[in-house]
Amino acid sequence: SLEALALARRLAADSGAPLEAILVAAAGDARPAADALAGTGVTTAVVIDHPSLTLEHPDGWASVIRQVAEARGAAAVVGAGTERGNELLARVAARMGLPLAANCVAVEPGARYRLTRQRWAGSLLEDAWLDAPVRLLTVAPNAVAVAPTDGSPAPAVVMAEVTLSEADLAVHVTGREAPERAGISLAEAKVVVGGGRGVGSGEGFADLEELA
Repeated sequence: SLEALALARRLAADSGAPLEAILVAAAGDARPAADALAGTGVTTAVVIDHPSLTLEHPDGWASVIRQVAEARGAAAVVGAGTERGNELLARVAARMGLPLAANCVAVEPGARYRLTRQRWAGSLLEDAWLDAPVRLLTVAPNAVAVAPTDGSPAPAVVMAEVTLSEADLAVHVTGREAPERAGISLAEAKVVVGGGRGVGSGEGFADLEELA
């Protein structure tokens, strides 16, 4: 989220538009969460407080983000290029009938956004134009440096007025189960040893496993 905020901060500075952030916090926790954004250039923290909305309602979040974007007159909506962020912004794009540029690494603002984004898990970089009344994009993880803090004050807090239907809350996560894993996952490994056909056979990987 801080990387997405860094790119959004540059876009806002280049276009002279205010930088706002949607906070995932209940009304009672809004002020401390907003205070944590001091020094990031965020002018307004838009807080969503709905009694039926939880983090496990993807359609609900897509609905409220659309409502906030339209109510605030957003020129762009920037999210993190994580599995959750890409899924959420894709749902927002479908609801708004707009294109989504996912996994961006660089964006040049203008009448049309010129952007570079990752394709095929980062093995290909694509240069493209994004032309839409509201630009929806996500930032590829570890592709944009987190911006240093400055002397800007903590943002003002605005409570968003949103409405949700039963359909917005129909799809939700009821539970999570972690798969049983043997050894260390690739994402968490400090050292990775790879092998291919050169090892000769499946048994040949035993030496690589011992080395790892």
